[in-house]
Amino acid sequence: MTIRLTEGFRSGSLTVIGQTEEKHGLHRMVICRCDCGVVLPLVASEVKTGKRSSCGCSVRFRSRTHGHAINRRPSKTYATWQSMKYRCRTDPAYRDRGITVCERWMVFENFLADMGEKPAATKVRDITIERINNDLGYFPGNCRWATNLEQQHNTRSTRPIVWNGQRVMVSDLAKLTGVEYHTLRNRLFKQKMSVEDAISLPRRSGGRKQTKAVGKFSVQESGDRR
Repeated sequence: MTIRLTEGFRSGSLTVIGQTEEKHGLHRMVICRCDCGVVLPLVASEVKTGKRSSCGCSVRFRSRTHGHAINRRPSKTYATWQSMKYRCRTDPAYRDRGITVCERWMVFENFLADMGEKPAATKVRDITIERINNDLGYFPGNCRWATNLEQQHNTRSTRPIVWNGQRVMVSDLAKLTGVEYHTLRNRLFKQKMSVEDAISLPRRSGGRKQTKAVGKFSVQESGDRR
């Protein structure tokens, strides 16, 4: 029986990227790319059944991680690289929006050369990779190492308000106008009110006294988290 795998089929670290007329005896072969960057022809039936799940780099683990492993455990930088690729392959929030990893960064040593080592985390500061423009993918020039707090200020849910020509966060606007933060956030992003209406309408009952802000406001959209 002829085994035919479509492009994009995954088996472990392998992705089918093309077809070939080459055969191994009577067995049909396909062109695969391993997550480590190696491209090679493999027997289609072995890829489909999972008998082959990498180019062989899993056996050469230490070589594949370029020294980024201690007792066969990947370093923080290597683990971040793997997680980045996994998110783009499997998470609909990334995949469905076309967020991908550039071809260059499919090879770990290129990612390491461009991004450098992942900074050390502390008890009060965790570090992860962030996309500067969250509508774009992972590639040199659009990524940086950032703290969780810095990433929180670069998510779709953290949308800045342009007030008199200056960008302020919703929490800051709440303090300036006297409108409770969750009320203001709900009006702006769930009820889709204009900023003027959101800061001018009184609360239905209770709460602190609100003051009407002066000036023109507008909501400025930003991107999604990385």
